[in-house]
Amino acid sequence: MKLNLPQRADATFDWEDTPPDPLANPEYYDGLLWRRPIAFAIDLAILAAIMATLFFANIVTFGLLGIFIAVLWPVIILVLYDTFLIGGPGAGTVGMRCVGLEVRSWQGARPTHLQAAIMSAIFCLITPWTAGLILVIGLFSDRRRLAHDFLSGTVVINRRSELD
Repeated sequence: MKLNLPQRADATFDWEDTPPDPLANPEYYDGLLWRRPIAFAIDLAILAAIMATLFFANIVTFGLLGIFIAVLWPVIILVLYDTFLIGGPGAGTVGMRCVGLEVRSWQGARPTHLQAAIMSAIFCLITPWTAGLILVIGLFSDRRRLAHDFLSGTVVINRRSELD
């Protein structure tokens, strides 16, 4: 089935009022619940490499970067990483792009940096406090949205290139 989607990477991907219906367009939401944890694992590996590099740089500079590292502990780095990549032109983190996902606002446009920051901060705050049980919401959501998606006004879909 050929969808009528924009071909350019900078084109808008808008829809009217609500995202496509999952029953009418299941290709937008197929495989989201198994791809999202894989994308997160890829992102964690990238962030672990960044933190290891910072700690190595701290050793090389005889502790001068210790304060910088203490301020940028992993949660803050995760929020910054998510904010700039999800709010950027790719509309997804490196892990999301690897598994074919992208984030869109509820209206279909690329999410703003504020939406990306809210999405990431809420994820970092509620997931550890609920031991990950809050992620079960995705099983009952028709568009496979998680709590931080609802609260930030975003929806995660399969990438355009896979739908063409």
